[in-house]
Amino acid sequence: MARNRKFYTQEELDYLKFMGRKIRRRRQQVKVRNRKNKMQTLTLMMVGEIMEITYQQVQKYEKGINILSALRIKSMAQALQIPGQRVGFLINKYNKKGERTWMLA
Repeated sequence: MARNRKFYTQEELDYLKFMGRKIRRRRQQVKVRNRKNKMQTLTLMMVGEIMEITYQQVQKYEKGINILSALRIKSMAQALQIPGQRVGFLINKYNKKGERTWMLA
């Protein structure tokens, strides 16, 4: 059962937003060819189709409204063309002092 949003600590909510910004930034970096054979950035709809979810769900992940589960991290990495050994890109965290840390829980 999912926890109600008001029960998350501020640090957890900040981390969700942090991950969402990283996902959005990566999505905007990835270039793909559209139907007219022109390069364009990956859209929410394209990512949703690859992950087999709606574009609204992808948008919620980007805004930090919904939590990206462990099962979805793999499909998100595939959609954003992140190599398997670099999946840590999605969960890597920098604390407020700028030191590199990892979110394990």
